[in-house]
Amino acid sequence: GLAFIVFAQGLAQISGGRWSQFLAILFFFTLFLLGLDSTFAVVETMQAYLSDWIVAWNPRAKITRCGNMIRLAIISTTLLLVGIPYTTRGGYYLLEIADRYIVTYCLSLSVLLEYV
Repeated sequence: GLAFIVFAQGLAQISGGRWSQFLAILFFFTLFLLGLDSTFAVVETMQAYLSDWIVAWNPRAKITRCGNMIRLAIISTTLLLVGIPYTTRGGYYLLEIADRYIVTYCLSLSVLLEYV
């Protein structure tokens, strides 16, 4: 709410015509780049975990550039397919379900497992 509602209203109230439009474009472009950077971090972390798992499972396995590209394509395609339902009309409800139940139970389970 804060970034997309309050800041957008604040940028709309700046007087100056083109200057306020430029600041609004710059602000939302910054938000886009922050989201893109977070996505890169998640994908690289998943790829590193997968590569480490492969080496732990088979210590003689070598991580090659071609293998990394294949794993990256599989991870990216999987994340794309998982994200497509969120772009439909019911995407907001899926997000609410994921936010309320999945995050809460996964966090509770991880805290419980760390405690044990």
